[in-house]
Amino acid sequence: MLLELFGIIIFVVFAAMLLIAWRDFKTGSGKLPEAFIRARKTGAIDDSLLKAFKQYPDKQRFLLIWLQMQRIKASNLEGDIAELGVYQGATAQILHLMNPEKHLHLFDTFSGFPTADLEKEKGEAASYTPQHFADTSLEKVKVKLGQSEKVVFYPGKFSEQCVKASKIRFCFVSIDVDLAQPTSEGLSFFYERLLPGGVIIVHDYNPKWPALMEVVDNFVLQIPENPVIIPDKDTSLVIIKNA
Repeated sequence: MLLELFGIIIFVVFAAMLLIAWRDFKTGSGKLPEAFIRARKTGAIDDSLLKAFKQYPDKQRFLLIWLQMQRIKASNLEGDIAELGVYQGATAQILHLMNPEKHLHLFDTFSGFPTADLEKEKGEAASYTPQHFADTSLEKVKVKLGQSEKVVFYPGKFSEQCVKASKIRFCFVSIDVDLAQPTSEGLSFFYERLLPGGVIIVHDYNPKWPALMEVVDNFVLQIPENPVIIPDKDTSLVIIKNA
């Protein structure tokens, strides 16, 4: 009898631990950076950003972005924010919520991949078609981000749209396009316009996207900075420009 009761207690405790772990995974309530914990306790993080954090699918990537944005704020770094590869606007939303005072420039076709950008792909991206990531629209992303004069949209191919932002300097850039060609174009364009101390985060830097890794590696060989690789969900490569 005692053995059966002990077994039941062990099962209940184990089930409770699994439930707590699942809750933490879904809500982002697990172990967090101390700076984020303190900011949340003191009310320094807006409720809308906390809600976005709970909904964001990659908590490590969210925290990477948040910590870099805090560094940029602390150093009073000038310049705008940009994202190349917006899709449905999840990352664009947190970028805007984290630093709503800065202009946010969003580059995407908002209609899937251009055929020309798919021609030389390898790995998982070689199976992509123009219909991949086409389940979005400019209108949907605008609704998600809300009305703000600080958010500027550039719908269309990046190589054609980027000239409109050629005179802008940037402090934070997110590149998340899954493809080699626009990643290469984005690195060349934004690095030249990145302020010292500014950061570029390239997402999906892993062997599933070998062509993307190749263009990133080739670019890194041409700059003085040593990038850092962050083990978030699909791996991010981080470049902080030298002062």
